[in-house]
Amino acid sequence: MMTPSSVTSNLSIGLLTWWQMNDTKITPANLRELLTDEGMDASGVPDIDQPAAIRRAARGWTQGRGNADRFRAEVVYDLATATGGRIEVGVLHRRRLNDHEVEWVQVDVVAYDVDSAGNVARDRYIGNGTAEADSVAEDVTSTCTFLDHEWIRPNLVAARLFAMGALPVRKSGGVAFVPRCYEPELRRIQAVVRRIGSSEFEAAAIDPNDATTRATIERRAGDNLTEALNDFGARLAEWEGAARTIPSNAVSSILADFAEINERGELYALALGVTLDGLREKLDAAKDRARALLAGDVEVAA
Repeated sequence: MMTPSSVTSNLSIGLLTWWQMNDTKITPANLRELLTDEGMDASGVPDIDQPAAIRRAARGWTQGRGNADRFRAEVVYDLATATGGRIEVGVLHRRRLNDHEVEWVQVDVVAYDVDSAGNVARDRYIGNGTAEADSVAEDVTSTCTFLDHEWIRPNLVAARLFAMGALPVRKSGGVAFVPRCYEPELRRIQAVVRRIGSSEFEAAAIDPNDATTRATIERRAGDNLTEALNDFGARLAEWEGAARTIPSNAVSSILADFAEINERGELYALALGVTLDGLREKLDAAKDRARALLAGDVEVAA
């Protein structure tokens, strides 16, 4: 959770950061080593679930386009459980029947045995040995061995930046503002990402006198908080006037959501050296609505 109390009043602005993930294949063990080297917590890096990786690789594998022969993969047999089992991936070929119809025909299969520890091994005694099957097997091996951008981007970069109160500057993403109080943590992430493949991660301090950049960030901060408050208000509206009880987990979620929005607002205000102006009234109004709701306007479940 963000901790705006850790921001000192003389820190008026922060850093702009942007990144691009390239050649991001890395084993979980190597990523844990990088994180540890940079003084970061590595406990959240998971081992790869190999049966799940086979299924994911099959969903993503295709070959050919246009008028060329086209192939795709599909799991055709799946009896992998916590105690072992087997998974078979069919290689399907797209054939044209006439001007209006096509069909997918299975032309090969790649089979894997799963042991009780969840490790997989290819069964070389099944299949027709086509180049397409070998290509599927290569993708499976890679997916079972490496974490890629699909895991690294949301878990290593996005989640950790969010915990720092990072504010997207572009609505399409890719560039974010991070309050200066989090610069040490940001620099550690930067160092880790730069050591993964040929990935890039930049973080540039913002000149407090750069009025244009400051105005852009202040505008995005206001938009970001307004969007969060609107979403929060919509959640409260689902319960207001309802004749049913509010589950205890929903109560905890409502309180946690408001606390996060409020802390984010205080953090942005202090980091940018601005007041919340009209947003303060909206924050107070949201807090009052939440208090009224949870105090008895609707019976709260134990």
